[in-house]
Amino acid sequence: MLRIGYVRLRDEQSADDTVSLKAHGCHVVRAEEPTTVLGDEQAVLDSILDFIREGDQLVVASLEHLGNSTRGVLDVLDRLETRRASLFVIKPEIASTGEGGRALKAALQAVAAE
Repeated sequence: MLRIGYVRLRDEQSADDTVSLKAHGCHVVRAEEPTTVLGDEQAVLDSILDFIREGDQLVVASLEHLGNSTRGVLDVLDRLETRRASLFVIKPEIASTGEGGRALKAALQAVAAE
């Protein structure tokens, strides 16, 4: 299993996030570069989601790193599920697998439906 760390934006906090992701066993950590190109805010995340394989795990420091909206986070979860990969969030510690994963997805779906 490959653990891939993702940092939403390369900034002051990203150095701490990178250290935390590596401490949690990430083999590689990728970060979005600040960009002014509209529609390209998630180019690195999209490339990870295109690359990730069955059994691999995407690791983020916090859930908010996956998108600007609940729908965006659900889209990432759906893409991971389609590729039979999983998500692990460091703070709070949650994963997209097992009972906790089903509860996470249900809660996000309930919020997105409102």
